[in-house]
Amino acid sequence: MPWSALLRMRSSKPQNPSANEGWDLERYLEKAWKRVRHCHGAAGIDRVSVQAFGRDHRIALKELARLTRSGEFAFSRLKAVSVPKPDGSLRPLEIPTVRDRVVLQAMRLAVQPGLERHMSPSSYAYRDGRGVHEALAAIRDSLARSAVWIVKTDIRRFFESIDHDHLRRSLHDHGCRQGAHPLLNSALQISSTHRPRSRGVAQGSPLSPLLANASLIEFDREVQRRGGLIRYADDMVISTASRVEAKHALRLAKQQCREMGLQLHPKKTCVIDARKTAFEFLGFEITPTQIRPATRNIRKIEEAIDHWLNPNQRLSSPKRVDRLNAVLRSFVWYYRTTDCDRILLDLDARIRQRCDDLRSKQYPRGWGTKIVQPSRLRGELWHGSKPSHTSDDWSGYG
Repeated sequence: MPWSALLRMRSSKPQNPSANEGWDLERYLEKAWKRVRHCHGAAGIDRVSVQAFGRDHRIALKELARLTRSGEFAFSRLKAVSVPKPDGSLRPLEIPTVRDRVVLQAMRLAVQPGLERHMSPSSYAYRDGRGVHEALAAIRDSLARSAVWIVKTDIRRFFESIDHDHLRRSLHDHGCRQGAHPLLNSALQISSTHRPRSRGVAQGSPLSPLLANASLIEFDREVQRRGGLIRYADDMVISTASRVEAKHALRLAKQQCREMGLQLHPKKTCVIDARKTAFEFLGFEITPTQIRPATRNIRKIEEAIDHWLNPNQRLSSPKRVDRLNAVLRSFVWYYRTTDCDRILLDLDARIRQRCDDLRSKQYPRGWGTKIVQPSRLRGELWHGSKPSHTSDDWSGYG
């Protein structure tokens, strides 16, 4: 149901609410709050935590519904933070307050179903039922069909560079008639300064991933006509059958980006014959015959094992086990469908060696048996969803 329609609805309950799920703004805000609570997340600029908001969330949600319907709701400034990327640079994040996250999440829940019908099958990020492993399967299929000439690229400073006018047109053209609604305009303009944002969307807002995908709907359609596009946010590969087709696809992608005020990253753009050169995508190293964890991520998991099992770390054995197991579960779950048997066995051996070093120093025999074995864990996680008690280190997207 369109967000603008929700704002016009009265709070009187329909005769058969079960036949009108999501019938009112309060219902959307309640669903949004559950998602915000599940994701935890840091407090915003007002320093109100998720836990603090949750203590009186029913009263807070009623007040949010009243303010949005009356047009009195106003977003707060964003809290600016930076997080390290795999290449050593920093990714800027801007964190909304918890109350703002609830409203932004409710907007996403209301708008997404209509936009989803227009999105390309080549888009894999931030969509229900799609993700990294589905994108990886699509690459396997393309390579199996001999589409071995690969355009590897990403969009430079994508989230910061999205043109608002283009985004509003895309929202309107693809069924989101509330693209010019004042509340959506306000959501686009919130920033971490006192100046309204004139370009880009905030990395950290629950609405931003949907808006980012919406801005590339036409890009996906046009580029898909030239080759097998697989796009995960701003990171993408285009698989083609020949070098000539790959060059045409790259020219088209550059042209489409220019028309949107975007630019492909010159240092991350290349044309590769995958039969001769492996390429990396989302933390995977890919050839036509093998997909394995990227070398940098193998090194990263080895460093994590060494860190948490370092005898010089003054930690209790339960804390070592919990922290290390979280990282191992995430790594194994992320790479469970790859050719990683040898890598996981090597990790088993590394863990045993580090545990032996610790046992001789300070811990009794057998303490390390509570550490998961990567090679055994893989079979347990093969068909399952992401396990609880994991780390966020292995998103692959950096």
